[in-house]
Amino acid sequence: MFLSKRAEIKIQLNQQKLLRCRVADARCLSKTLLICAFILLCWCAAFSQNRYEDRQISSIEIAFEGTDSDDSAAEQFRAVVRNSLGEKYSAVKVRDALQSLYETEKIVSASVVASESGQNAVNLRFIIKRKTKAEKVTIQVGTTVGEPVTEQQLLLRLNLLNPGTSVTDQTLRNNADLILAYLRDLGYFKAEVTYSQQPLRSETEVAVTFQVNPNAQAKVENFAINITDFNTTKLRPKLAKLIHQ
Repeated sequence: MFLSKRAEIKIQLNQQKLLRCRVADARCLSKTLLICAFILLCWCAAFSQNRYEDRQISSIEIAFEGTDSDDSAAEQFRAVVRNSLGEKYSAVKVRDALQSLYETEKIVSASVVASESGQNAVNLRFIIKRKTKAEKVTIQVGTTVGEPVTEQQLLLRLNLLNPGTSVTDQTLRNNADLILAYLRDLGYFKAEVTYSQQPLRSETEVAVTFQVNPNAQAKVENFAINITDFNTTKLRPKLAKLIHQ
């Protein structure tokens, strides 16, 4: 049986329409499943929190990420969260405790894990990532061709003089740029500055070392004055003194 071209086109259009409907139904189903999954997660989180509400807090543990360890710092953080938590578990007070930790400005991140302690109590474990602190800052001055450059001169240009100052890679880079700017003002246009960190008692307490190579200092070899109908004889000696100051 042969179909006309018009009938064939109509069949093809109907097939395309059916395919689009199936794709739309699949997308709708996918969105519905995502919404259901999100609602389920929220419900689980709420249920997990609600089952601990008003339970007695049995213990508070402070743990640091990685290999970081400091009993004294852990006790200080425990005192901070204990002050916010009170005696009984409350989801609101747990959020307040986390906020109190951030307000110390000594941490990068913090999270808390709750676990049952018997039938009527709860254990809390706060996991904290502390900020890295520069306990010691040194500057090693390398190759210098020109006026002497001392470590003390360069230390005065840094923003890291106080022991315990929090540092990030960006703050170290900014301080390296401060040293470079100072050296370029002195004519050391090919100066190089690198930095490194060495862990001390823990991975968040470091010694920072800046390696500075001023290299060759630029000098004025020749200064020419060419002004029409102007006698430069008296001016040259004065300019020479200014250049060599």
